[in-house]
Amino acid sequence: MRSVFLLFFFLISSLAGATDYYVSSTLPGALRNIDEVNLLDLEPGDRVLFEGGQTFLGNMILGPEDLGTAAQPVVIASYGSGRATINAQTGTAIYGKNCAGIEIKDLILRTTGQASNTGHGVSVWMDLPGGAKLDHLVLDNLDISGFGGRGIQIGSKPMAGENPDCGPSGYRGIRVTNVLCHWNKTDGMLVWGRGWPCADLVGWAHENLYVANCKFYENWGDPLVSSFNTGSGLKIYDVGGATIERCVAYRNGQNCKNRKGGPVGIWAFNSNDVTIQHCESYENKTGNGSDGGGFDLDGGMTDSVIQYCYSHENQGYGYLLAQFNGARPFSGNSIRYNISQNDGRADNEGAINVWDYYGGSQLQNTQVYNNTIFIQPALQGTPAAVKFLSPVASSVCFRNNLFITTGGVRLVWAEGFRVGGAFQQNDYWPSGGTFQIQWGATTYGSLRAWRDATNQERIVIRQGTFDLGGSGDPLFRGPLPIAMPQGGDSTPPLALRAYKLQSISPVIDRGLNLFMRLFRVDPGSQDLYGTPLFYGSSFDIGAHEWTEASPTHTDQL
Repeated sequence: MRSVFLLFFFLISSLAGATDYYVSSTLPGALRNIDEVNLLDLEPGDRVLFEGGQTFLGNMILGPEDLGTAAQPVVIASYGSGRATINAQTGTAIYGKNCAGIEIKDLILRTTGQASNTGHGVSVWMDLPGGAKLDHLVLDNLDISGFGGRGIQIGSKPMAGENPDCGPSGYRGIRVTNVLCHWNKTDGMLVWGRGWPCADLVGWAHENLYVANCKFYENWGDPLVSSFNTGSGLKIYDVGGATIERCVAYRNGQNCKNRKGGPVGIWAFNSNDVTIQHCESYENKTGNGSDGGGFDLDGGMTDSVIQYCYSHENQGYGYLLAQFNGARPFSGNSIRYNISQNDGRADNEGAINVWDYYGGSQLQNTQVYNNTIFIQPALQGTPAAVKFLSPVASSVCFRNNLFITTGGVRLVWAEGFRVGGAFQQNDYWPSGGTFQIQWGATTYGSLRAWRDATNQERIVIRQGTFDLGGSGDPLFRGPLPIAMPQGGDSTPPLALRAYKLQSISPVIDRGLNLFMRLFRVDPGSQDLYGTPLFYGSSFDIGAHEWTEASPTHTDQL
């Protein structure tokens, strides 16, 4: 039923029946506080508008009676000058259950502090049965900080007693843009569905997720939680169809104490058709010696890609491909046209890590190509450009990558494991240091020795057997490494020009043509810098496709 409050100050919108409800401590006829807002049953097209520049204490609650549509959404936002602040004190700022057609915009969400708060900034979830989908959930221009839980969580779970395999229910059309999630204890943002083991699940709970132009930083994790990982910037699972782009995740995860897994800057698992692109993830950590990486396609991922991203100075890996026990199949995933700089700063991590609980049989049709890796010795631990944490099947293919190390850092490390994988036409440059590839129990001091012993960097086709790969200086523009800006929170994109090739680089036109029937790989339409593929007689090796285009074009990222 409608609020019993008589509102003298409201506007009828152009959509029939839609009402603007103003919330202000001074405006005549306006709602005075969040408790009064919670008495409303919001209809399609209604707007609740908090006075900009003012702070409102309390916890806003939305329920199934507060339903909008994509065409006529229920809007929660600010009006006037600046953004309003909702101070949730010890609870959740905006909570919604089984509601959709909602847009939450232009607000600052705060608390009395992590030590006393146990809620979330925005928490929206549903438990409808039978594969139901609730449409349209938009979060835009929010600043969320200080929550003991997560900045944002959007989720679904079966009703009590319902078989979780009987149709996944969730949200369709989730859009999160221009959001800051920082200084929240548990995570920056989580989109969650059914948990694991999940090998027998059918379908995905959520569909059509879009996250763009967001920052997730200094979400350090909860040291008292030992049953699941905490401290990630952005984590999604049980999602079918997602794009995450132009987001930054940094300095997350240092207080995670869960022993079964750690936090990651940006990652996904148990999902399909996920694209992570044009993102940056750096200086992420862990408190348990596990993970603390930049990007991750984890267990149960299918037909997904990480591309055009920059990972650097993470305590853990830069990029992870992993399959855990009980996950759905892992297949059709790619890591391409990315840069990793000085990842693996602790705990003996690789810039690219590969792990399969099942000993290599589960990482199917997995491609790692045209990435550029630069790694120096770390103060803690022993890094590597590529590290296998388990045996890996030959269906994991590394092609056209640049692996550059200094100070004798391993180029490839697969100590103590039966190893596989396929390395073809990569360039391994130890920068004047010792050439090291550790393959099983043997360390090889040259590309030729490794090739002859393992048949890596060799290809057998109808025309004969051909040796591949190189170990020369790729001749970047440099200098490397790129310095972190003082006082800034991100590396300026133009700094990545240092990783572009000089016109005399020996790796120009030396890459394998991945379009060929032999490889059957569609590499996409561009390189990291937006250059169309490919220019010249073949692909280049690494994340940059050199062209003779004007400096204006080639300097754009």
